[in-house]
Amino acid sequence: MKEETNLHNVVIFLLDCLVAKKYIQPFPHNEVPWGPTQCFYDYRMKMINQNGPMIVTWGGKRKLILEVKDVMLITYQLLDVEGIEMDPKDIIRREDKENRVNFTFTPQRVGMYKFLLFGMPKPKQKGKWRLPLLASYLIDCKFTRQLYDEDFPPPQVKVPEKEEPKPEPPKKDKRKIKIAFLR
Repeated sequence: MKEETNLHNVVIFLLDCLVAKKYIQPFPHNEVPWGPTQCFYDYRMKMINQNGPMIVTWGGKRKLILEVKDVMLITYQLLDVEGIEMDPKDIIRREDKENRVNFTFTPQRVGMYKFLLFGMPKPKQKGKWRLPLLASYLIDCKFTRQLYDEDFPPPQVKVPEKEEPKPEPPKKDKRKIKIAFLR
């Protein structure tokens, strides 16, 4: 290493990659570190069922429970990998109960998403307020529940076929023939 630099190395890691992933999915660009910001803690908020900044879904729904101490103005934004804002109507459902805010995620396709949470305590005066960023979460959707058209079910689902009455075979003679093998 150069000794003329102002910064000294604390740790040097040697990364030895034997196998690379076949299909790499990029993370959405984020200007701040993933997870809660200082405002989140300043407003005495707490995440109940989430430890880290990555929310993983394996199909179906994933619930995120946020506990607040005061009445809060909270809004959110959902962005895809390219940073394009998505319409969260069909993907995120919000429920406010007493001192908890529940977010239910139902991603419609596999991929990575950026979930931004903005908010502040409800002000006493009316007006326009700029809400600070409370947290940024990475939603990693690994599998989605597939929705099918009723007319075209998936191949693994068998549709009960209507049985048509079969014509009765002609009646045979009532004489029975028995065949036996002897050794």
